[in-house]
Amino acid sequence: MGHHYLPQFYLQGFTKEGLIWVHDRVEGKSFRTQPKVVANENGMYGDEMESYLANHVETPTMAALEKVRNLIKINENERIALAKYIITLWKRVPKARKRTAEQMPRISASVIAEIRRDFDHYISDHPGEEARVEERFREVEEIIEKYQGLQSKQIWQMGLRPKLTPRAIEGLLSMRWRYLVTEDDFFLTSDNPVFFFEDEGIGRPQSELSIPISSNVAIWANRNPLPELDIINLKSQGLKELNRRTASNATRYLFSKENQQWILPFHQQGSWHLNHLL
Repeated sequence: MGHHYLPQFYLQGFTKEGLIWVHDRVEGKSFRTQPKVVANENGMYGDEMESYLANHVETPTMAALEKVRNLIKINENERIALAKYIITLWKRVPKARKRTAEQMPRISASVIAEIRRDFDHYISDHPGEEARVEERFREVEEIIEKYQGLQSKQIWQMGLRPKLTPRAIEGLLSMRWRYLVTEDDFFLTSDNPVFFFEDEGIGRPQSELSIPISSNVAIWANRNPLPELDIINLKSQGLKELNRRTASNATRYLFSKENQQWILPFHQQGSWHLNHLL
């Protein structure tokens, strides 16, 4: 069994009789299994990081997650722990690793450009050493390009620790959190369950973030004072919007407590028009 990018305790909120339905967009199939055998990859990160996430992010949040699932108000310490958990969840999934890798060419190009400027300044101050400096610059370029892939994985793993993204956590804590509830149907979750509009982030007045916590409860965070309710029973349209967000965010897998005929075709649709809830 590999390293889990979704905690097993999180996935248990989407089980029925201890089993969870997995909907695979790539293979085009749905199957039922145990949470412990899904949402993991071999060698995703080292055992030390797996242990850190389990002991410092997941375990301190279990009580808060259980309260949310039972619509019980959490205290401020639990809210802080849950904010760290949600931001870490956003960072630890395969899509986040890919996002870091995609950013590396831009970062590497920026580093190379800065080194190029430094070398050019050196050449201007030391005429006659152009050939030696150019040779050293080519060596630097080769080293950066050679280790670019390795650097992206290391940088991604380093960023999983909550203390390295305090602004994201503070941004989430500055929002008002509400519980969204569905009684007659169920929420889906995915291999990338934390949703926000990427062009807005979570720091603007209109920003909002949502994440399903169980089949029947989701957290919705925003800065809108209305509605005043802390618990909102979603009607059909709101439920569909949350599930569209989950499906649009998914890299490969959706998860649900039940299997219904619409889920896999919905998952394979691949394109949705998404709206704010207010």
